[in-house]
Amino acid sequence: MQCWDNSTRGLDSATALEFVKTLRISTEMSGATAIVAIYQASQSIYDIFDKVVVLYEGRQIYFGEKTAAKRYFIDMGFDCPTRQTTADFLTSITSPAERVARPGFETRVPHTPDEFAAAWQKSEDRAQLLREIDEFDRQYPIGGEQVEKFKVSRRGEPIRFFFSPQQRNSNSCLQPHKPKVNGLNPRTLSRYPCRLSCARIVDSRDYRAI
Repeated sequence: MQCWDNSTRGLDSATALEFVKTLRISTEMSGATAIVAIYQASQSIYDIFDKVVVLYEGRQIYFGEKTAAKRYFIDMGFDCPTRQTTADFLTSITSPAERVARPGFETRVPHTPDEFAAAWQKSEDRAQLLREIDEFDRQYPIGGEQVEKFKVSRRGEPIRFFFSPQQRNSNSCLQPHKPKVNGLNPRTLSRYPCRLSCARIVDSRDYRAI
């Protein structure tokens, strides 16, 4: 799991977008999860993520699919200006000076953090989230076989290199060679397996770099 707190602050919009794209690629390659808090996320950055969580003075008032978050608060009675990004709309919900209730909903929408949290606790969106969590727990129980599969996938298969005794004692051990080196045939070299220990080299499934 990766945790990034306000990591794009000070970056221009283009660089911030590229940074988040890199995080996305990293999680897809490694199978990891990235939890990211971003300052003034653009719509392009917001759309890269899968889920979003909205906190209001420590209370969770939404957690779920990014595409459903905006609709959740609009259905509650709040207005989202046409040109406002989804991220700005969601953060405005936690500010009494910024959020705007639609005409007729002024007295029906939540006003305090506790009221928002209570509305979330009773919502169908949260009920759906809990069903998804239960289904995930059934498929991947703690201590189940998936844990061992995960460990194996991270371990990778070591790459063997074969060198002559002279090569084993020199810096050339850092470079792979063809099977036939210095006049020695592969059968002779096979008696001197050298496991490269100065760097962890595994297959491409375990390659992670940002």
